[in-house]
Amino acid sequence: MKITLFPSSVSGIITIPPSKSITHRAIICASLAKNATTIINPLISEETMLTIEAMRKLGVKIEYIEEGNKLLINPPKSFTLCNDIIKCGNSLRLVSLLMPIFVNIQQFGTFAIDKQIQQILSYETIEKMNCSIIKTNNTINVLPSKIPDDLEIENTCFLNGLLLSSMFKTTVTKIIVKKSDFSTSHKLTLDIMKIFNISIDLLTYEIDKKYYLIVINPNQYESPTSYTVEGDYATGANLIIAGLLGKRIIIKNLFRNSIQPESKIVGLLKKHDAKIDVGDDLLTINHSEILPFEVDLNECPSLAPLLLALASITQGTSKLYNYDLAFPIKDNKLSETIDILSNLGADIIVQKDYIAVTGANSLSGGVEINCYQNYHYLFMLFAINTYLNKPISIIGAECSKQSYPNFLSDMHMLGVNFTTSDE
Repeated sequence: MKITLFPSSVSGIITIPPSKSITHRAIICASLAKNATTIINPLISEETMLTIEAMRKLGVKIEYIEEGNKLLINPPKSFTLCNDIIKCGNSLRLVSLLMPIFVNIQQFGTFAIDKQIQQILSYETIEKMNCSIIKTNNTINVLPSKIPDDLEIENTCFLNGLLLSSMFKTTVTKIIVKKSDFSTSHKLTLDIMKIFNISIDLLTYEIDKKYYLIVINPNQYESPTSYTVEGDYATGANLIIAGLLGKRIIIKNLFRNSIQPESKIVGLLKKHDAKIDVGDDLLTINHSEILPFEVDLNECPSLAPLLLALASITQGTSKLYNYDLAFPIKDNKLSETIDILSNLGADIIVQKDYIAVTGANSLSGGVEINCYQNYHYLFMLFAINTYLNKPISIIGAECSKQSYPNFLSDMHMLGVNFTTSDE
């Protein structure tokens, strides 16, 4: 799909969709529990449906109730061995979650994975997981393997999956990981596991205090009978920015006491003159002139592209520190983000310790932008479209369905001016 995006401002009231990150983790935690759980307000999207399908392949009964938007999840007494292909699409997140789970439960699995994702997987970690694999253009076949109870990993690509899969085990799991590599994503996983009554200790490793020792105790837990998924702050952050640059917007389903790391963007922006009123489950955003800012990207790495975009239209020089976790060397996210914003006239310089962005009061527009099938880039462009001098064309825009199925209709409702066509 190709979108032509015209300069326009947002205003109105919007209910943000549920968090995809939390939905994935909640489905998995409920599927590995001993009792039935109702997941309230899950995100039903292309990617979360793949998680649901994967859990069903293990014998988990999952029923979707459209009225009230609920998933009824009933784990089996014993899991079914799955010889089918487990679809992971073009999601690194899904591969890293599902592979350790299937290998821990049944010691093998065949995963359909796009070639682009195969290129950025951590095969060193797969080896440390004691997994032997066979690769083809579109699949990775994990041969019969047993993941050790004790692991020390240098690359955290599979850490979330290893943490969640340990819930199934009847022995204590111990994982050693560098503190500098332990991200907000991993903390979110632990927070949700604790909500599902899983016993976890996050300790400083006595032998080397630069490391964490994560201890997960054997499967003796019962999950809550119901769990409500928060609105997605990673998506909501784009609408917060759009509201600050536009007119006035009220965003529902964003909680005051969120467990999501992306919720920190509210405090960051308010420190720099953003006019944001915080309610228990909604935000009111008014047009604001943001001051140049400095931010530690370790606090909200998933928002790094959006913060670079905001800095590009904030007059003065902003600095974004600790960008290594937000932009891993193995993927192309940093170069892609800079390519998109530079094509719009942004002034971005990458230094050793930080990224410096000298902002202007507008961006040029009038160009075609490849969003690389990444919905983060698409949402980012919609967030800053008020400051475009000319319309832009965006190719690969169908990626919005992965995270926010109603994104385009909601943007239209808020007053964003755009047209769509086949590429």
